[in-house]
Amino acid sequence: TLTFFGVLLPVLGYAVSRRSPRSLESPQEQEPILYRTPGGSFLLIVAAITRQRVMEPKRRGLKLIMMALLMFTLLATLFYCSTLTSNLTVPTYQQPIKTIQQLLETDMLVGSLTDSWRQQFKLSDNPDIQKLVPRYVSLDDYPSHLSEVVEGKMTIFAVSKTLRALMDSLPENQVRLMEECPYTNSVGALLKLNSPLKDDIDRVIMQMQSSGILDRFLVDTQRYLRRRDARQRSAKISSSEDTSNQVTLNLGHLQGAFIVFLGGCLVSTVCFLCELAMHHCKMSIQEHTGAQE
Repeated sequence: TLTFFGVLLPVLGYAVSRRSPRSLESPQEQEPILYRTPGGSFLLIVAAITRQRVMEPKRRGLKLIMMALLMFTLLATLFYCSTLTSNLTVPTYQQPIKTIQQLLETDMLVGSLTDSWRQQFKLSDNPDIQKLVPRYVSLDDYPSHLSEVVEGKMTIFAVSKTLRALMDSLPENQVRLMEECPYTNSVGALLKLNSPLKDDIDRVIMQMQSSGILDRFLVDTQRYLRRRDARQRSAKISSSEDTSNQVTLNLGHLQGAFIVFLGGCLVSTVCFLCELAMHHCKMSIQEHTGAQE
């Protein structure tokens, strides 16, 4: 709408000014009244911006104003088109999965090389982790399934060192590492099921969990990680504000410029019509006075 009226009004104003070029001539000057009034000058410049054929003004001030407005319109159009194109072509950024609960809300499969993860999921006391058992898929190797991870169809459970090595093997940063331990009592989790110490270690783990030590350790660890992440985020925000005091142009800023531009067109059109009417009245009075004499 802004673009339509911004183009239509200057063209109409210029068409009105060109409808009777002889009547717009002043007897003292050979320059049309369109060049000698503020509203007409603005409409003339806007008509030139909209690629209408206009006569070049003779005064240097009007030439400078025309050049400045042309440069402003060119820059504003470039910024507007680039921002609009980026908003239309860049896909929506998907929020990364940070918790097991968020992972359960998706349809992603869970894969690993060893079946010990499946057994650990079953033995976990966390009901959310137990829900991962139906999604578990045994993998032959990791590299052949990275494409499914990139597409958001699967997530891989492994130690952090292995996952970081897989991320480094990708050509670009296409996956993220969710650093959350899925077990609160994973002590001795790598022991074999037929180990003679398995029952004793499980009994000790259950006693530690029933005493509340593991729960207290988990709560303290979560609080520490949250405080650390909050400090890191605040430090990044403060450093970015200190290093750069620039504000990125967005569609709101550019639309404001076009609104001001459209307001100038409206005001200039009204002023030009008033100036044109006053000029016709003055010319008719002069003709009537000359006829009486």
